[in-house]
Amino acid sequence: ASERDDIELWCWSVRDEEIPDDPRIHASPYRMTEHHVYAQRLFTLDALVLPFTEGMLTTGTIGDAIGAGIPALCSSWGYLREAMGDAGIYYGDSRDELTACIDSLTPDVLAAATAAIPERQAALDWKPIAEATFSLIDGVVASR
Repeated sequence: ASERDDIELWCWSVRDEEIPDDPRIHASPYRMTEHHVYAQRLFTLDALVLPFTEGMLTTGTIGDAIGAGIPALCSSWGYLREAMGDAGIYYGDSRDELTACIDSLTPDVLAAATAAIPERQAALDWKPIAEATFSLIDGVVASR
C-alpha cells in the first residue's frame, strides 16, 4: 500500500496468502531452508517486519533479529515491545498503521533502532540468564 518506490518487501514464508501484483514485493512459498541460506537472507534486510499480535512466542524470528543486529517494525503486541525494546519501530496493529510506518521510515529512524540492539543483546544474552536461573534453582535446592 506504500507509495514509496525505494523499498522492497521480501517474504519467504507465504502459505496461502494472496500476493499483490507489485514489483516491489518478492514472495515465495514457505519451506524449510538451510541455516546458511536463512542467515544470508536475514543479513540482506534493513529491517524485519513482525506483524504478530499473539501466539508467536516461540517464533525465534525475534531472537534472530536481535542476534543479527537488525531492527524490526513491530505491532503493538506487548511481547514485541518487551523483547525488542528500543530496537523496535512500533506502528500499532492495522495495515494502514504499518503502511504509515513504512512511509515514514528514514535512515535516521533505522539507525536509532539499530543503535539500541547492543543493549538488547546484552540484556538477553544466554550466559547471564543461565547463571541467574542456576543460582535460583541452586538456592531452592539448598533451602530444602
